[in-house]
Amino acid sequence: MGEIQIIQGMIAKMGLQYFNPGTIHRVEVTHINNPKSFYVQLASLSEDIMLLEGRGNPINVEDIKIAKHVIYKSKTLNKYVRGVIECVLFKETSASCTVYALDYGCRDKRVSSKRIFLPEMDIDCPPMALHCQLHLCEPKELEFEEDVIDAMKFFIGKHTAKMTIIYRAVDKLTVELKTLECPDDVATTLGLLNFTTLTSYDNEVNRFQAATSKSKFVTYKAKNVKVGDKLCVRVQSGDTARGFYVADIRDYDRYIKDQPYFNKYCSLQNLQNVFAAQIDGRGCGVRVGEPPKFERAYVIKVTKPGAKALVKLIDWGKEIEVDFNDIKCVKVAAYTELPAIAMYCTSTEDQIFADGLDECSQFLIEILELGNGKDVPHKITMTRMDIPKDEQ
Repeated sequence: MGEIQIIQGMIAKMGLQYFNPGTIHRVEVTHINNPKSFYVQLASLSEDIMLLEGRGNPINVEDIKIAKHVIYKSKTLNKYVRGVIECVLFKETSASCTVYALDYGCRDKRVSSKRIFLPEMDIDCPPMALHCQLHLCEPKELEFEEDVIDAMKFFIGKHTAKMTIIYRAVDKLTVELKTLECPDDVATTLGLLNFTTLTSYDNEVNRFQAATSKSKFVTYKAKNVKVGDKLCVRVQSGDTARGFYVADIRDYDRYIKDQPYFNKYCSLQNLQNVFAAQIDGRGCGVRVGEPPKFERAYVIKVTKPGAKALVKLIDWGKEIEVDFNDIKCVKVAAYTELPAIAMYCTSTEDQIFADGLDECSQFLIEILELGNGKDVPHKITMTRMDIPKDEQ
């Protein structure tokens, strides 16, 4: 395979579609600022990246400018790498630059122009370093202390790591990182050794401390609506005018797209955290149905201590009893801060259509009076909406 084809393959592997929540990747950690900011390379690309690091001719001082892509000798990495010039201080016949290492995430200051070269290959290739942060890892104070950063470097070591994507944003991946040096994942190890705070909604006892600290736990929010809102909805559950659950069709469409990712996220959560979901009112994910999948829920009450709980499926409005083994903690903001799509509503019997309130049936509603998002329903009017049979 030619060099151009190899580089095109590298670029393809860096597409965001390869880093969906739940996917697992073998990586090399290339630079650590702190647990909330570090950089990794896909281990499969490490040798191919060397193709991008070939040196061409030495750069002329007059050609040095901000944002120019170059090859330079990194003091941090102790090798020649791709970089982009961020700052230049010109002298009589030379220059001193600040250069950012595109494929590693580190930055070198006072780089002499004598150590800067033009790239051997003139090709537009995006950075090969992925910006990441550890899942469930917060500083004990306002910022991470130096000993925390040193501990993180120690536990990551020099080996490749297994990285699980928890959440994907445009500019950063939230990940779980496991290495040979850690009995648990890196964030858990740092937390248990009292270097950091595990961002959990548990009232946990640190295994290395006698003290406990109470922290808030997840409670899902209701969808924000107001009197006069008109929505196209579908029935989620319920079959009487006194009380039933509907979802805005747009919210339901988003739910369908997001559900596979939520299911994968929950399936990756450790069973050791299940106890945290057993507190009444706590938000969680529960395994239901056949074939089984995870749904967002909260615990109504424990029905059999240590064994079973009654939960409410917040996106369906249904109450079911589940085993503790089917309950998983939910801690990612993308899922905890997203309002429940099921809205509790009530109407009058004369509003109910002749064919009743079949699950999945669709119609228009108008909010007449607001409920409380929980046990007091919204009062609504209903208007039939003709839906083509092939769209039902």
